[in-house]
Amino acid sequence: MRMIITVVRYYKWPPPVIDDMYVDDIDYKGLVFWYNDAEAQDKKHKELMKNKNGLRS
Repeated sequence: MRMIITVVRYYKWPPPVIDDMYVDDIDYKGLVFWYNDAEAQDKKHKELMKNKNGLRS
């Protein structure tokens, strides 16, 4: 359930788009694929913000 919520919040896709997806990471039609992408982007963003904030000190 967390995976679906994360994908919906991150990409702001409506329910019909999510309903048409598979629960795998084989290609762009899989929820796991987009969940992993969202997690990676979030991690990059947090690292950038940490580095940016560290430079201000």
